[in-house]
Amino acid sequence: MSNIYQDMRIAKDECYTTSAEADKLVDFLLDNKLIALDTKIWLPFDTEFSRIYLSFKNKGFKKLIRTSLAEGMNFYHFEPEAWDVIISNPPFSGRTKLLKRLFSFNKPFIILQGTQFFNNQFAVNYLCKHDEEVSFLFPEGRMSFMTYNEEENIVKSNKSGAAFYSFWFCFKVVRGGYLFHSKTAEEKKRPRKWISLGM
Repeated sequence: MSNIYQDMRIAKDECYTTSAEADKLVDFLLDNKLIALDTKIWLPFDTEFSRIYLSFKNKGFKKLIRTSLAEGMNFYHFEPEAWDVIISNPPFSGRTKLLKRLFSFNKPFIILQGTQFFNNQFAVNYLCKHDEEVSFLFPEGRMSFMTYNEEENIVKSNKSGAAFYSFWFCFKVVRGGYLFHSKTAEEKKRPRKWISLGM
């Protein structure tokens, strides 16, 4: 079976979310009642094969608005008529432009970011300005991603995890406080859970 991504244009700075990581996010949002099944979710960097999109769809979400540059819908020039929250894994490059666009809506969003996020002065400025509305979902370990393998011309999973730590950056979604899961000896055998940190 050919890889579903091999005929797509793939930027080298893109790390695609695996099904396991997407499921963990969606389960966390549902388990903590942070998002309802009738929420209009805009996924602006997602094709029909996106693991995040498929996870929401498989969990029963019906109002999914999926757009992507590959299908001619540029996030920076297009906006759906009605949506409640943005959830996506955008390319890691162009972070300043991305944040300007996201915060211009003044609506909830959850995006995946790497720790390089904190090296961006604009990102830090936004954190200071919106300190009561931003929060983070931190996995207990490094996430696994699917990345482009130039030699094989396919996208494949890197089971050892990414070379950098990643987290979900939230705006107007997770409200303050901590959701902490300790790791007992028994829990270490289970799938990774989340730590939620409010500013």
